[in-house]
Amino acid sequence: MRRSMNHLPASAPKTSATARFALTALAFGCLVASVPAAAQTMHIETSGRGQALIFPYYTVRNGTVSLMSLVNQADQAKALRLRVREAIGGRPVAELNLFLSPKDVWTAAFVPTTDGATIVSNDKSCTEPKISGSSTGLVFSSAAFANDGPAYFPYIAADRTREGYVEVIEMASFDYGAPLGRDVTHSAGVPPCRITATADAAAVQSTLSAPSGGIVGSMSFINLNDGLGVSYNAIAINGFWRTGPGAAVPTITAPVSPSAANPPSAPDLTSGGNTTITVTDKGKTYVSTFARSIDAVSALFMNSAISNEYAYTADSTISTALVILLPTKPYYVSGVLRQPFQNLYVPALGIGACDDYSYTSVDREEFVPLGNDDYSATPRPPTQFCNTANVFGFTPNRTAFDSVRMQMLTTVQAQGNAVAVAGKEGGYLEMRATNPNALLIPTSSSVLTRSAATGELTWTPAAHTYYGLPMIGFALSVAKYNAGSPQQNFGNLNALTSRRRIE
Repeated sequence: MRRSMNHLPASAPKTSATARFALTALAFGCLVASVPAAAQTMHIETSGRGQALIFPYYTVRNGTVSLMSLVNQADQAKALRLRVREAIGGRPVAELNLFLSPKDVWTAAFVPTTDGATIVSNDKSCTEPKISGSSTGLVFSSAAFANDGPAYFPYIAADRTREGYVEVIEMASFDYGAPLGRDVTHSAGVPPCRITATADAAAVQSTLSAPSGGIVGSMSFINLNDGLGVSYNAIAINGFWRTGPGAAVPTITAPVSPSAANPPSAPDLTSGGNTTITVTDKGKTYVSTFARSIDAVSALFMNSAISNEYAYTADSTISTALVILLPTKPYYVSGVLRQPFQNLYVPALGIGACDDYSYTSVDREEFVPLGNDDYSATPRPPTQFCNTANVFGFTPNRTAFDSVRMQMLTTVQAQGNAVAVAGKEGGYLEMRATNPNALLIPTSSSVLTRSAATGELTWTPAAHTYYGLPMIGFALSVAKYNAGSPQQNFGNLNALTSRRRIE
């Protein structure tokens, strides 16, 4: 069915314009039907509305508070699982169920405690456990990594909860006419929230519909001491849940407290069941099916390289921090090692699941140093992603994200000269996955290409390999000018540039 009318043999009977249009439409319909439709495949949703959301980073260090917002833009109510994971091993530190009526907005703050962190909220939307108005909120637990060895400095277990990332997964949709729909809908600004604590009961389960998406989210970082306020949008996944025969029945499960003995309760990023994804790269669209749904999620975020601008001065007036999250890493590095990751996480021995990378940099005027960025006698730092959420700064200064495990990068600016004060700072950095396991191979794959000569779209089945690591993130650049009142401090946050390699 790839032939267009232009490819008919000379002996073919002539047809009217109407007939040619009908045949062309039929051919295109058959062409598209030869692979899963985009709505049936998992994909990163550019609109930001999804069935699952990934927030690459939160922190309560260095006087920073992280403010989270979730919005249900759909016309049905939603039951969501929110799970917070710490930065080193991606271990769960907190989870709750959140119930949003149509067009509902839920807001919360991640704030420090004496030795750890907690989520507090005055929002009236229903949660389980209930945290609205609580002075303690949902306190983050270190129980899931209680047996970890002392190599994770500084080894105050609760301190690890002060930075990490967040998963939000839709469990089910439901209409206002259902008991749960009426229970979570606001009346005079407050929903009843009478049955959300028992939403896993059979009587409630029978009224649920499949997850349908429409959830958006954002995270803001506020630091009153530094006069900093920046934000980012969560990355949205649509098609996360498998549809059709064999699809999971919508289920609301009760959240559980983190534990070293038990994995997090469903759902997590392995639960969706959809093994087919759609991605684009270099003008081509790929539809690929993987053996496991978690491999499909990983391939969505698979990048061979990530890059961004940076700038810093010796007096720390200007600084840049990079945050790089490997969102599926915890699902691969405990127990049995699988591609695309390189090493197992062995917490009892203090061994992190590290993945090799290399990096290069140039300054603003294209100056490239000799020795692959090592323009001084100081050796380059170890080049491995050893955490799930990795924070990078630039020698010699610290950054707004003063992570205790921050890796400092030696890069070039001002033709290799130190920049004492603002003026000649800045450059461009690229980080590449060099881990030999950094690849995923689909069980089947097709690519949609357009002929340069005819403009015809054609699906071509072919074997493809996805190279790289599932990695996402952002850069935060800060300029802190202390002169004047109030202080003139500025911040800018932008997503990292990424490059795929599909061959």
